[in-house]
Amino acid sequence: MYEDAIDPRRVAQMIDEYFKVRGLKKPTPEQAVLWAMTELGEAADELLRRSGPWVRNNPEKMRSFDRAAFVEELGDTILMLLIAAHELDRSNPLVAMVSKIERKIAEEVHARVAERHADSGLT
Repeated sequence: MYEDAIDPRRVAQMIDEYFKVRGLKKPTPEQAVLWAMTELGEAADELLRRSGPWVRNNPEKMRSFDRAAFVEELGDTILMLLIAAHELDRSNPLVAMVSKIERKIAEEVHARVAERHADSGLT
């Protein structure tokens, strides 16, 4: 299941199925990014509950931090970002993220090796 989260074909299938089964219209890439921002706001709202209590506009809706809700809102944010990329050009930002992490690690390792060589007088 977790491997599916990075497989671009499976992510595309899951997104298509999600909207088909729920009978929802897919947002455009621009709309999906805006929806992602609202979902991130909901995650931020959960985090604020950790350091509260805060006086809210609707005190009757006050509740404590819910870890599961926080993680779910992050998941909703990621879903909307995946949809934005998927609808733009069928790309998967998780694949791009893994590629960038690997590239940055390799660059850092290379820079450290070069620095050690320079420090030791080796070329």
